[in-house]
Amino acid sequence: MNCIIKSLVNRRINFCGANQGTYESMKKSSLLIAILLLLLQVGCSPDLTCKDSDYVPVELHIEKAYLDLVPYQDYSQLTFVNTTTHDTHLFNGSNWVKDFGYYKADKEECTQAYNLQRVRQIFTSNTFPEQIKISMEYTSVSSKYLHIEIGRQKFYQFPLSLINKNVLKDSILIANKPYNKVSIFKNENAPEYNTDYSCYYSVESGILKIERDSGNLELIEFKK
Repeated sequence: MNCIIKSLVNRRINFCGANQGTYESMKKSSLLIAILLLLLQVGCSPDLTCKDSDYVPVELHIEKAYLDLVPYQDYSQLTFVNTTTHDTHLFNGSNWVKDFGYYKADKEECTQAYNLQRVRQIFTSNTFPEQIKISMEYTSVSSKYLHIEIGRQKFYQFPLSLINKNVLKDSILIANKPYNKVSIFKNENAPEYNTDYSCYYSVESGILKIERDSGNLELIEFKK
């Protein structure tokens, strides 16, 4: 690359000091130099992608006040009934795991820098094919949300919405049991599918209901 630059500079000096040649040849040489300089600038533009080695860990600290919005403890158990088939499914929870990287690019030219910290618990069942995953996630210090996932369905809710009385619903009957202070949020994944389906959630009891094609899942028992 240095050789190319020196060559171009020398050609430019020779061109500017030349007392021979015709005007047309000078024009062509000048145009050639301009094109080469343009190509050189493009070739020297910064790499806009980042490798793993370009990141350094930055912990964001999920406050206890937000973690308390999820009532599950390590190895909690949830039992749901399918309102279509009337089958019941016991889900066993894992321990809470900080299972995702939290990174920030150390190079200004990296355009794909991100911060992400996630504390997650996974529920599995011997009689149901899909896992239920719940997590509290930070994508920045000021951006945090509750994330619930089952199969292709993904539900998001901002923590403040879980404690804001103006957006919570009362006296909702789920599996013949009344619940108050219920937050309802829509499926956000693959919006062309299941856009009308929702997840029902309360801070006291966690996931209450998940609407699905194969039949809604409604909570009938929660063991901490």
